[in-house]
Amino acid sequence: MSDDILRQEIDGIEYFTVVSTGESGMSQRGLSRLCGVRLSTVQNMLENLTENKAPLWLQNLAEGGLYLTDKTSVKGGEIKAIKANVCWGILRYYERKGKLEAAKALDAIGAIAVW
Repeated sequence: MSDDILRQEIDGIEYFTVVSTGESGMSQRGLSRLCGVRLSTVQNMLENLTENKAPLWLQNLAEGGLYLTDKTSVKGGEIKAIKANVCWGILRYYERKGKLEAAKALDAIGAIAVW
């Protein structure tokens, strides 16, 4: 893993921070767990965002790029970490779709932001 990328795993979710910029994000697998959907579902959503096929209110997430870095080497392979703002938008999408896991994750994020 690059020295410029910090990785932390909490409750099975991988979080990443670019040291030089402070940008953060998470793994696709972690996001799928927080959303309460399969990994392939998140991967399809990311593909749809890239191809402008996602719901209109989500399409602006792709404007600044979806990924934190091109690829990050981690134990066991490489991943493409998703930017935090993109994760938030996808979580909100699945919360609106009635996914309880996504609602709980957004509640937890909101509680942290308040403090």
